[in-house]
Amino acid sequence: MIDENDVVAAELNAAGTEAIAANGVTSLKAANLDKARCLLVAVPENFEAGQIVEQARAISPDLLIFARGHSEAEKAHLESCGASAVVLGEEEIASAMLGFYTAMAQRSSANPTPTEPHVRQSATT
Repeated sequence: MIDENDVVAAELNAAGTEAIAANGVTSLKAANLDKARCLLVAVPENFEAGQIVEQARAISPDLLIFARGHSEAEKAHLESCGASAVVLGEEEIASAMLGFYTAMAQRSSANPTPTEPHVRQSATT
């Protein structure tokens, strides 16, 4: 794990996860990507994330690289840099919300309660 935050790196090391406090762009070789199964890139700055993806792809052409983006433009940029897949936070949040609703709706239809809201269509609509 490479994290710029010294405290995060120390906590990870204390918990048994190998971590270094460094910049991912300048220290990517320390990640031993030739032995890695995948790389997760969750850097908030898209340009920096793209640099990491490009460098990782050059080091290990077959590596699975998953990155995080915040917009369709960022997703396209990261994919053009060589990311295997890009997760957009807004889409994942919406998907989780829909999943929660679906699960609750299924439970409600199996055991309707008197407090459950009902939608009634009027004759004028």
